Amino acid sequence: MLPESTPSGAALPSMGYQPALDGLRAVSIIGVLFYHAGFSWMHGGFFGVEVFFVVSGFLITSLLLQEFERHDRIAFGQFWMRRVRRLFPALFAMLAAVAVWAVFWGSQDQLSQLKRDFPWAIFYVGNWGQILGDVPYFAGEPPLLRHLWSLAVEEQWYLIWPLVFAALVALIPSRKVIGGLVLAASVGVMVFTFWLHSGSPTLLAGPPTLFAELDRTNFLYLSTITRSSGLLLGAGAAFLWRPWVWPKALGAPVGKILDPLGAAAVAGLCCAFAVASLVEAYVYQWLMPLVSVLSLIAVLVSVHPAAAGFRWFMSTMPLVEIGKRSYGLYLWSWPIFVIVGATDGSLDLFLLAMLITIVVSELSYRFIETPVREGVIGRWWGDRSPISWAPVAGGALLVGCLVTFYLSVGQFDRFKGGEDATFELSDAGDGAAAAPDDTDAPLVATSSPGSSTSSSSPTTTEVPAIVPASVALVGVSTANA
Repeated sequence: MLPESTPSGAALPSMGYQPALDGLRAVSIIGVLFYHAGFSWMHGGFFGVEVFFVVSGFLITSLLLQEFERHDRIAFGQFWMRRVRRLFPALFAMLAAVAVWAVFWGSQDQLSQLKRDFPWAIFYVGNWGQILGDVPYFAGEPPLLRHLWSLAVEEQWYLIWPLVFAALVALIPSRKVIGGLVLAASVGVMVFTFWLHSGSPTLLAGPPTLFAELDRTNFLYLSTITRSSGLLLGAGAAFLWRPWVWPKALGAPVGKILDPLGAAAVAGLCCAFAVASLVEAYVYQWLMPLVSVLSLIAVLVSVHPAAAGFRWFMSTMPLVEIGKRSYGLYLWSWPIFVIVGATDGSLDLFLLAMLITIVVSELSYRFIETPVREGVIGRWWGDRSPISWAPVAGGALLVGCLVTFYLSVGQFDRFKGGEDATFELSDAGDGAAAAPDDTDAPLVATSSPGSSTSSSSPTTTEVPAIVPASVALVGVSTANA
């Protein structure tokens, strides 16, 4: 039997709500927000996502174990429905809001990006959309939905892992053996990632051939395969570390070292947030695994009753409240940052973007996420009456608007651009026309009255027939025209 640490027939204590885990989520989302803002002192804030993965792996597996030990089965439908209630409503609200903004104020390029990204986002496969679509994570003009890759990885985990869990507990009677195997799988993924990075720094060449010609960095950072190590690490530990069911956990001798161990783990995570750079080789060779291990240590200490000091600090009200809203903050912050222009390290724009993000995510938390999670849709369905069909009509209207938006947006070729600007060769000196042999004449852009130019909408060129001439290619990380 799986419950090896409790007497036969005894009621197993529930893990219950662990506020310290919400505190750990708060530390993670703060790092991610500073990273998305482009601050030079937070190059490694992307590691906050890895912390989320480890927490999710541990928490979901602990809940599955608890359900299996109580009912000797897993109710897959209920499990997946809980995930749907938790994740889908806020996602669709964000997609609708971004679509409305793009229709009225977005550029043609942004509209085209949304048309490309919407199907991937709705079905939670955005990470593979970016990989297979060759959309660089470091694109100079960041897509509005770029951040949904991590939510896609987690949702794929929620879909697949319960099935794998059920197979493991049905085939292997020992919880310790299962935990060891899952931890070994996590290490195997880390080794695979190390090996994958050791090849050419450009395109993948396989094996397997399915990955051939894919951007290596994109695949390493975004793929479900390479990012499953943290999820598996948390899941494997959940089979072995369950202090809430240990009778003497509160007074265990290990409690003397748990507080400093947890504090050291969080300090190490903060250092990684501050100094790491996503494009460096060491990130995939050893720092990502180290961050996963530090995250796991913080999780294990957060749920142990003997870690009184660490649990108290991570359970303080500001951290817990931020952690509870971490999903909404992550979901809404990136598109708001892009719209406001708060991705280049500007403190003023960051504060403005954060003010908008806090207001919008709080509205989402109070009026969308929490009511749906608490079953408002189920209660409405049970008590439905003719007048209560208004929400259905509103939902149908929303879906209709999204479909109309999707069908009406055409593809945009950024290399062709618009027709509201031209390029001319001007003299570097007094403005006189450049002589045919003036090879240093610069290429400058001019626009007609009332027109506008932007880096997101490159323009067609009308270059005078003056040759030879020096031409400057201008762009962010990749030149557009």
